Amino acid sequence: MRIRPRPAWLAVAAAALSAAALLAPPVAADIADRLDQKAADPACSTWWNGKAPKLAKLKGRVVVLHFHDPDRITSKAFEGRVKQLAADHVEQPFTLIEILVDCDERDAQSYVARAGATWLTGWDGKGDTAAAYPGSSVPRTYVIGPDGVVAWQAHIGALTADVLEAQFARARLYDEKALPRKAKAAAKAARELRFGAATKAATKLLGDPYAKDDEKELARTILAEIKRYHAFQMKVVSALEKDLDWGVALQRVEHMREIYRGTDVEAEVEAHWLELDANPRVTYVAAAERLLAKIIDKTDVRKKRDLEAGLTELRTFIESYDNTKPAERARTWVTEYERRLAAMEKR
Repeated sequence: MRIRPRPAWLAVAAAALSAAALLAPPVAADIADRLDQKAADPACSTWWNGKAPKLAKLKGRVVVLHFHDPDRITSKAFEGRVKQLAADHVEQPFTLIEILVDCDERDAQSYVARAGATWLTGWDGKGDTAAAYPGSSVPRTYVIGPDGVVAWQAHIGALTADVLEAQFARARLYDEKALPRKAKAAAKAARELRFGAATKAATKLLGDPYAKDDEKELARTILAEIKRYHAFQMKVVSALEKDLDWGVALQRVEHMREIYRGTDVEAEVEAHWLELDANPRVTYVAAAERLLAKIIDKTDVRKKRDLEAGLTELRTFIESYDNTKPAERARTWVTEYERRLAAMEKR
């Protein structure tokens, strides 16, 4: 039996993905940017409620990767939210993976029992998973789309139903048997954010006199939502520019250049990118963003020597780029590195 696709699937996806982009900038100080990157497999010393997951085997599912410290007040405040996430999505293609950090194994075991955790939970005793998803805040949460790419990152308190529904909508498109036959090419391109190919396939389908109603309905939805998604993304970029967050704004527009290639807004996006790229202040801050990312990514927070070297680089960075958004983020990382060094000295 052919299942008729929900016409609103891409509307939900676009709204939530746009919300993800909007939420990402304010938390950049706390989380190293992993948006649009392939997610790394969690590597923990001990696992409860299952074996070490391989994200490649979870393709087609929505994965929430949540970092939690059982002893930290800021984490404890959201334990109920984690439990609710697991309960709310048992009937959907959803996997919750909780990573316990900055605690010993006995505390981790105690938390699993106390929380009544039925979801996959790992103790990151060596810090390998945290090193792959670096951040100066705990808790922190990542939503990994059905394609295995990080689609959202922020504090779990900012994780709304719309963000998850966007990914569930994409997950439904991985079920080839449930899609109208002639709409499969357009749907595949749309779920992969290849909007040029999606537009071409959807337009061709609308002109096909032999296409069925459900196929054309999906084609019209794809075309309409590609335009709406663009309008919202431009609002996101405008908000970033108003906040003088030039580096992140340039990154967002660069991503839009990729996904809108071959569409009727390609020229508009390209023009906006050229305008930003020609602005010395924008390129200056964008370069600072890239440099800060390199400092964070190369610092192994499990090693005292790396933390000390990272602190030196961060302080120099702040002096060089003072009064910029990247400098604000760097100060947050300094606080985190100092906290980790102090904890090492107490051991």
